[in-house]
Amino acid sequence: WRNPGASGLPTRVNWRLPEGASAGEIQWPYPQPFEFQDIVSYGYDGEVVLLAKIEPAAKQPGPGDVFSLGASVSWLACEEICIPGSAELSLTLPYTASPPGPDPRSAATFAAARSRLPANTDGWRSAFAIENGELQLEAQSPEPLFADATDVRFFPYERDLISDRAPRDKQWTPATVHLKHATSEYLDVKPDAVSGVLVVQAADREMAYAVAFSPTVGTEPISPEQAAAVSITPDTNLVYMMTLAIVGGLLLNLMPCVFPVLSLKAISLMEAGNLSRRAHQIHGIAYALGVMSFFCAVAGVLYLLKAGGTSVGWGFQLQTPWFVALLAYVLFLLGLNFSGLLELGTRFMGVGESLVQRGGYVGSFFTGALAAVVASPCTAPFMGSAIAFAITQPPLSSLSIFMSLAFGMALPFLLIAFVPRFADFLPRPGPWMHTFKQVMAFPLYLTAIWLLWVLGRQTDATGMALVLIGMLLLFFAIWLLQIKPPPQGRWRPFTVSLAITAKLGALVVLLLPELSVTDQNDRMAKTVEDSFWEPYSSERLTDLRAQGRPVFVNITADWCISCIANERVALSLDVVRQSFKDKGVVSLKGDWTNRRPNITRVLESFGRSGVPLYVLYPPQPNAEPLVLPQWLTPMNVMETLDRI
Repeated sequence: WRNPGASGLPTRVNWRLPEGASAGEIQWPYPQPFEFQDIVSYGYDGEVVLLAKIEPAAKQPGPGDVFSLGASVSWLACEEICIPGSAELSLTLPYTASPPGPDPRSAATFAAARSRLPANTDGWRSAFAIENGELQLEAQSPEPLFADATDVRFFPYERDLISDRAPRDKQWTPATVHLKHATSEYLDVKPDAVSGVLVVQAADREMAYAVAFSPTVGTEPISPEQAAAVSITPDTNLVYMMTLAIVGGLLLNLMPCVFPVLSLKAISLMEAGNLSRRAHQIHGIAYALGVMSFFCAVAGVLYLLKAGGTSVGWGFQLQTPWFVALLAYVLFLLGLNFSGLLELGTRFMGVGESLVQRGGYVGSFFTGALAAVVASPCTAPFMGSAIAFAITQPPLSSLSIFMSLAFGMALPFLLIAFVPRFADFLPRPGPWMHTFKQVMAFPLYLTAIWLLWVLGRQTDATGMALVLIGMLLLFFAIWLLQIKPPPQGRWRPFTVSLAITAKLGALVVLLLPELSVTDQNDRMAKTVEDSFWEPYSSERLTDLRAQGRPVFVNITADWCISCIANERVALSLDVVRQSFKDKGVVSLKGDWTNRRPNITRVLESFGRSGVPLYVLYPPQPNAEPLVLPQWLTPMNVMETLDRI
């Protein structure tokens, strides 16, 4: 097509005409998309007729004059490989005294070609906007042209405008179309205008319209009825997503990844039991501010990385091995403190551990921040849609959604602090808290072990062993500083220096090259060690769909506890796997433990910014995929299988 999409070349025609004659632009029939792996091109299948209008010179022909035209044509034809073609063409036509009629040998061909030309859209109101990597299109027809539409797609004339994939969102009424496309990564300058072809599919036909979008909306607004039918207004959309974020944050407290944080919450709640109501409330606010500070920082980093062209999503920080190791250090130190092996007041206390264990409001603040950090491997229901929406919005809107998510997560703590009825359910402090605190150390140790396992999957056994050595150095430093009685005289500076050296050694471990991501092929081999799964690739998915095979895609990460839980409680059960086998479903697993742009693109194509993602493709090649819930049960998996 004139815009070949992500790959290819448009057909070129160089005319050779008599003096004074002119050739118009090619009149392009509307195209169709062709997907190959992650590449989408626009073109034609089978035969295509490209029309052009030729105007002869205005002078009168003399006796015996003929009109000779020639053309040098070049094109590209692709199937499994692309083959360039070219031809030199010529045609000689006689002049006649009266206008000639259509040639019966080609009349049907020309009529069919004209039927595929996009219709004119004079009288339409069309507008576009480009913000935060998203092109939004709005077209309104004076007539109900889309009343029986089943699908709508936009093909831009400008290359490198959109990502060429299907729209992120498409909604329409009988007279209005709204589309949202991810912009191309090669789009450097916002265009002054956008034009292209809008192709509308109905049950028994296709319609195409050539649309020019202006950067401003027309003078006549869309009626409230149409706006309500098409989509929610931007302001309402933001409020709706903020509501989803609050609910998602609230449910985040029930996710398995948050269990180790319950020890921090429980201890702080118990210790707040003898405080005045006002002090209790300030502790609740401090805790909420800690949660919000972390989410605010994540929102800022996500926005900066997105603006820099980096593909990231929720939980991106856990794709970095040194961050996983640092978090393991902090939880290990917290566990030692809860076990009574690390005394408060020693100068050793690491930054994260000391801030969390400090008394007063500062301690509550950093307890909230650490709770949010440890909770980040999980994506709760409703939360995924809100975060995916937030990443595509302007900074203020994006921040509003992340703050709503943080508020939802902190809400139980705030209710206990501000609603006496909730606080009455808390047990009173007493000697029993010493034993309770020691018991609650074990979830922290368990989380540190899990983080080491994640680190071993990200790097290798050497990386995991080095972090264990770092933990040993930290414990050695603690032991040196807590020897009783403490060394006196000249031995005291020696033990302090040795402890400092051990602490520095633990930090140096985080910088070693062994704590880097392993080769992706090794990583994939670890991911699909279960023979039930094949490694995900767009090539494999395309091949299976072309064969008419149903495909189940599991996008997961080792640091996502929800993903691991889903596999344990649903996808690993014999009855579920037998159902997959009975229906001939091929299972593909895509790993996002480390940053992989192709997996990020899969998530973005389904409006997600984090894992897990479960998609079932029916055997029909053109059928829409089915997206499963983020929390799986054997029942909802098998019910979805029954739908295909």
